[in-house]
Amino acid sequence: MTLPGPTSSEFCVAGKLSEEFRRRVKEKMEGALEIPSPTQRFPRDTYYSASSPSLKTVGTYRAGVLGALVAFLCFTLPSFIIMLLAGLGATHMDPNHIPDWMSGLAPAATALIFVAFANLGKKIVGGSPLKASIVLGSSSITLLVQNESRIPARAIMWILPLMLLVGGSLTLGEKVFKEYRARKQQAAAEARALSAPEQGEGRITEASTTQTGTAATINTEDASSMGSTAVTSDTYDRVPMSKWSSMVAFLLIVGFLLYLLAMHVAKQTMGALMHIFSSFFIVGITIYGGGQVMLPLLVSVAVDPGWLSMDQFMVGFAVIQMMPGPLSNLAAYIGAIYMGVPGAVVGVIGFFLPGILLVIALLPLWDKVRKVSNVRPFLAGVNAMGLGLILAVGIALYLKMVRNPAAAVVNIITACLVGYLGYSSLVGVLVGALVGFLLSPTCLSWGQEPYLLPKS
Repeated sequence: MTLPGPTSSEFCVAGKLSEEFRRRVKEKMEGALEIPSPTQRFPRDTYYSASSPSLKTVGTYRAGVLGALVAFLCFTLPSFIIMLLAGLGATHMDPNHIPDWMSGLAPAATALIFVAFANLGKKIVGGSPLKASIVLGSSSITLLVQNESRIPARAIMWILPLMLLVGGSLTLGEKVFKEYRARKQQAAAEARALSAPEQGEGRITEASTTQTGTAATINTEDASSMGSTAVTSDTYDRVPMSKWSSMVAFLLIVGFLLYLLAMHVAKQTMGALMHIFSSFFIVGITIYGGGQVMLPLLVSVAVDPGWLSMDQFMVGFAVIQMMPGPLSNLAAYIGAIYMGVPGAVVGVIGFFLPGILLVIALLPLWDKVRKVSNVRPFLAGVNAMGLGLILAVGIALYLKMVRNPAAAVVNIITACLVGYLGYSSLVGVLVGALVGFLLSPTCLSWGQEPYLLPKS
């Protein structure tokens, strides 16, 4: 006996139900993922890209403060445990000499920075000459600042946010200028129409059409530069959070920043754990963009003071590229090397706390903020400035980590695998590590002559 299969009409009904389900899920996710946070504001390739800030936002949207904490723990805990163990293991290695079997990790991790820069550049810069100029200016200033011994390491953390503000102001000014030019063109067209009464009506209509088209073009450019999404009007109507919670979160942020400012002015020293917490808190509240943007700040607060060596830092960066969870769990690795388990826990809390507090503080207000017409153009410039930071840190780390031809080969292979062939970061780092080990003195000993000999 043969059972009848589904008819073509039944397939169509099932397909429509599936499409409707995906549409509703997409609308719900869009409403939450549109909200900014201190560690993620770059547009994503899909609506389902996972990131710590977006998941904290979804958790807050669904269940308030408790939902944000649960989402944070579920997303970060596995990676935290792995990076904690990696940091504890790294304490037993020579800070200035990486074993041969790990020699390919740093060059492979450096390649991933350039892949991230290329992928984000297509979305953020597009064909805008201004944004391209912002990227080049940002990377140039960052490289000059990082290699200037006359500028204290702590000052870099305040210079970078200022650069982001300048970038946003430039793109906002471009938008205002375009609107001003469009208004002048409309006024000139109307004046010409009034001077020729017999064709006045047609010219005024033409001028209005031109103005409407120009405004639509400007709005479309602003939306595309930020990866805009269509959010329904009732998306934020059911945020399960009181205004008091938002006010408390905002006051906690301001209060701690004032405390750090007072300690800096008074030149008071902190305890080791408090120093770790405050350093990562400042990094967490000032970085803007993808995970790679935080690298220059982490180098300034952790490598420069001597918490760990650059080689140890790059090994941790390579390991976390292979792990699930956020790139920000690099704080656990750094804290574990510097102060063991307490340092890892305090570092992660200090790094993620600003993001949680800002989501709680801003979520009830974001429905009003996102309707301000100047928000998107401003954030487009900040995105471009942050992209320049990624390029700068990639160049700086390349000069330090790619020391010989073998490291350069590892770097190129990893970049091609991930950037051109579309393999995951896990595959790219593992293949890079294997190639680096095969070329090391332990195996073939090829390409080990340094590009620059150390000064005697």
